Amino acid sequence: MSNLERQSGNYKKLNEVGLSGVLASALSIPGLTVTPEAHSNGHVDLLIMADHSFPEFIKLAEAKIHHGYKRHAEGLSQLIDRYSTGRETRGLLISFVRQMDISGAIKEVREKMDKYSPCSQQGKTSDHIFKWSFLSRHAHPCGETLEVGHVGCNLFVK
Repeated sequence: MSNLERQSGNYKKLNEVGLSGVLASALSIPGLTVTPEAHSNGHVDLLIMADHSFPEFIKLAEAKIHHGYKRHAEGLSQLIDRYSTGRETRGLLISFVRQMDISGAIKEVREKMDKYSPCSQQGKTSDHIFKWSFLSRHAHPCGETLEVGHVGCNLFVK
């Protein structure tokens, strides 16, 4: 993520699909397969799988160019209600923030999630060790609780 942020000027013309593709390339390492636009009840932005892992380690990631809480909640709904089967480990919702003040943008999304509890959110959000990131827990239609990591990527360019 930090590599994208350090080179944000190179990516200012890319859309969500392009940014997701760059992120997939950056995350791919031996033993970890990252597939952009993979099929999981539709085309999820990133499918992340640890090779030869037992139990299976699978993460689905939805990426959005940040346009406020409503768009974030729409991405969360896609991830939980459409793409996730409930078998995956933690889901990811990546926000590519092109505006100034990523800290304030992520804080606003988090506060509104705690206020409105989208997608059957269980309790309040919690801190994540990464800057501009937090965690939420949601009741999934399969009967399990799905944890989602919300990760901000600072793509602001003056």
